[in-house]
Amino acid sequence: MLAPTFTPTQNRLVEAATFRSISQTNPFWFGNLAHLYLELRLNLDELEGAESSRKAQQAHEYIRKAAEVCHVVAGQLNGQVLEIHGRTIHIGLEYSSSAEIGERMKEASGLIHILLGRTYGSGGPDGWRIAGDHAATLTVTSEGIHQDTSLVSLSPAANFPAKQLARKKVPRWYAGLNLDQKWAVYSLDELAETCKSRKRVDEIFPGQRNLVQLVEAANAQTINFSSSKAIRQISAQAAPLGNPGANDLYSCYGFVLSMDLDGFTKRVARAAVGSMDDKRKLAEDFLDIMRRAAAFAERHPDTFIQFPFAGDNAIFAVTAENLEDYKARKKVTPVKTAVEWEQAMGDRARDAGYGGWGQSLAGGGTPHGNSKGNLHVAGILLGGRRFLIGIGPGMRHARQGFVHVDPSPKELAMYRPDIADLHERLKKEFYDCPTPLSDRSSNYKKAQLSNLSKALSEVEAERVRVVQSVAQPKIVLPSAAVITHRPFGGLK
Repeated sequence: MLAPTFTPTQNRLVEAATFRSISQTNPFWFGNLAHLYLELRLNLDELEGAESSRKAQQAHEYIRKAAEVCHVVAGQLNGQVLEIHGRTIHIGLEYSSSAEIGERMKEASGLIHILLGRTYGSGGPDGWRIAGDHAATLTVTSEGIHQDTSLVSLSPAANFPAKQLARKKVPRWYAGLNLDQKWAVYSLDELAETCKSRKRVDEIFPGQRNLVQLVEAANAQTINFSSSKAIRQISAQAAPLGNPGANDLYSCYGFVLSMDLDGFTKRVARAAVGSMDDKRKLAEDFLDIMRRAAAFAERHPDTFIQFPFAGDNAIFAVTAENLEDYKARKKVTPVKTAVEWEQAMGDRARDAGYGGWGQSLAGGGTPHGNSKGNLHVAGILLGGRRFLIGIGPGMRHARQGFVHVDPSPKELAMYRPDIADLHERLKKEFYDCPTPLSDRSSNYKKAQLSNLSKALSEVEAERVRVVQSVAQPKIVLPSAAVITHRPFGGLK
């Protein structure tokens, strides 16, 4: 084991011996973890950005099967699923020495590849890829309004593979692994052919048990499925999700806000080479930020769906009661919520050593037909924990805003079709911005949140004037009357 445990202000940082049960016992853990990210190749518009319930169910089903594969593999190799964010599943494998973890990461990659092939058969997504790294890791149990318990990893080893996937450094059907400080790309087919992976498959499937039976057996050890629908909602402002699954989606209308902490990678890297006090401060600050994010949603007058933190990325959906309500809200509410987030959370982020929050915002259009909404949510149950997954154009376009135009702190990037639905005064604050490949983004514009705040004040002042003019009709007096300061002074 690495450094000794430390005692933050309220919660004890536990060592790797309790890693498997961290989400039930303690918000902090510190030890050696290998990080593997499995990314499915989904048709972004048709599946990940699906508006229709049918396509959303298909996407959720693909993700659920991949998550179950990762759950089984992690259980075999002393680890667990840490996070699920759309098409990406993040698993952590505990280890004690660097000498053996490299082979275990290769084995896990090959095993995932084999089991995905068996699970999907001739159907499934268009492919997948894996990226991984390993090092000492500080994890913090995510907190939110729906009581989902993803584990956020504060470690350069968790950030690096995620960035390599985003930079397209790993081709489809390959695994990119950082072993012994050297980045290399391996064929998943070749990793799957190793003796260890093949032998492990035979161990996992004794008596030809299928994956569904295996996952149910693994989950049954830690969760009572008959009571899973009783997952408690801790706030009236949490959308009434219940316990949705791929075949019973929670669908609604709404827009999605994605907020990124600027300077997160550098802040984590400094703590990684710093003292235990530095790590304690990082853990306490990040937990406080997550708790404040949940409190923001609880206090807000609108109804929120809060998805688990994706590293430093907070994701909310602000929902509407119905289609007409959604259309009415599109003029002001999206921008108003973004400004309120900066006012509530900006200073706390800067106090914790980050640069602040960049924000990206997108809605989902108004689908036709029998669709019940433009956002479709399902929960995946693994090992006593629930992971909420959102599918819809708002989820896709809000995330892509950081890829296309990467808003800086105090900036809001917004999807162009959604800007078209804003109040005319708010539209004026958005301007064209470059992308990594061109001088002007065809999909997004940016605005300064401080300018949007001023514009919102003008919009609100206009609304008040209109209300007052309607609520207070003029009193017309007879022409012969003369108004004086004396009662009845104008009467003869």
